[in-house]
Amino acid sequence: MSSLPLVRTIVLRASNVMALIVLALSAYTLSVTTSVVSNLYFTYSALAIATAVIHLCSVIPMNVICLLRDDAFTSKLAFEVGWLSFLWVMWLATGAQTAATLGAVVHCLDAFCGATQAIAAFGFLLWALLLGYVIALLCFAIRAAQAGQNIWMTDVKHVRWLEGTVNYEKPNLTSPNPNVATYPPGSYPGSMASPVSPHPQQYSLSGHPGNAPPQPHPYPQQGGGYQA
Repeated sequence: MSSLPLVRTIVLRASNVMALIVLALSAYTLSVTTSVVSNLYFTYSALAIATAVIHLCSVIPMNVICLLRDDAFTSKLAFEVGWLSFLWVMWLATGAQTAATLGAVVHCLDAFCGATQAIAAFGFLLWALLLGYVIALLCFAIRAAQAGQNIWMTDVKHVRWLEGTVNYEKPNLTSPNPNVATYPPGSYPGSMASPVSPHPQQYSLSGHPGNAPPQPHPYPQQGGGYQA
């Protein structure tokens, strides 16, 4: 089964949904703190908003461009490894900062604490999800390199992992077409070659075909004498 394109679709779309949830929760916590004291907010709220916006503004176009264009640079394996590695670092920082702030707060509202706990949980979940996908991409690339293939500049949706080997979805234009029949030389249908009869015709001295042996000439030839 071709697993990598399916895993890519699930990971990116699920991360978009969770990033949108984090954006809503962090906006709520930011509004609560600023409503109590003007221009006062927690660092994790601003970091979570920034990380979620960067994630959504980059990963959603990656999905759209992948559907509209083939071999786009945003779908190259090297680009995805680099950019998604940056995103999982951002989500790890968001989850760690939120968890640290939550541990330092002594008293807080139930809704506020619940939103903060959810931001921390989704931050760590997004970190683990993106990190696992990046590690899978690196495993594909290393396995392909061991097989003598360079897939770093290959569209991720064209990479296939079938029974432990890395293959490509693109057809090999140099391979022969299995639907075209081959014929030995001189036997192509419609050629001008005439069939060979198993019984060759015999010709008489007069040039006409026949089965009788040639008869002796009744007249003497030059040099004297008769032909017996």
